[in-house]
Amino acid sequence: MLDGRLCIASHAQDSDYAPTSRVLLWKLGYALLPPEEAPDPAVRVVRDDRLEEVSGPTREPIIVLTRSRRRLPADPRVLGSLRRPAGLHELYRLIQAATEENPRSVPRVPCELKARASNGAQEWDLTVTSLSENGGLAYGTPRPRLDTRLLLDIELPWGERVGGPAVAAYEQGNDLGFVFHDIKLADRKRLTKAVVQLLDRA
Repeated sequence: MLDGRLCIASHAQDSDYAPTSRVLLWKLGYALLPPEEAPDPAVRVVRDDRLEEVSGPTREPIIVLTRSRRRLPADPRVLGSLRRPAGLHELYRLIQAATEENPRSVPRVPCELKARASNGAQEWDLTVTSLSENGGLAYGTPRPRLDTRLLLDIELPWGERVGGPAVAAYEQGNDLGFVFHDIKLADRKRLTKAVVQLLDRA
């Protein structure tokens, strides 16, 4: 059962995807299926040596998986290409571009994480309910005002802490939307890894 997931036809082998990519895409709402099980897919992911399988009148956008650095033959259906084995983040970006009017550039995972925010003068205890490498959502009473520059410290379930400089950027219902700003590369890499680990545990 797809349970509302978007269907993607995979004209590729398991080894053409990085480990756990398929499972994590499922958790993000995408079902990567063999073409015979995906009669009306939103997108097709195709190995470059299997492009003849989609040479007919298919109308879906195509993401090509390749080991070659050469340019692919021109085909208006080809949205982009990735080196295989294809990783989660790269696949996610292209799938989002193919299927969403306002695509996200990075995966976001629902969560329930304790966090502490401070601006040098005040501190807030928050609960982060959604997290990506670019930002997320949090709630708390009281909470920072919009446009407040923060230092955000988030506690992960396995004891590690992630975060960095952020801005209280928007409100969404009862949640505060925060965006990481001027964050160090090492901190962003830790956030990216944390999102994947949280997805894996979901």
